[in-house]
Amino acid sequence: MAYECWHCKADCVFTAQDQKHSFEVQNAKINQHRRLCTAMLRGLEPHSQRAA
Repeated sequence: MAYECWHCKADCVFTAQDQKHSFEVQNAKINQHRRLCTAMLRGLEPHSQRAA
């Protein structure tokens, strides 16, 4: 499922593996939508600020 990160505006994909972890391990609600990229969720620097 493709989405844009709310914070850094990066184009991201909510992969099947990420979905499985969110819904089965963390027990997130099935109607929840991903808003932040993995980097933002983990507290890392945004994609736009990473060195090339």
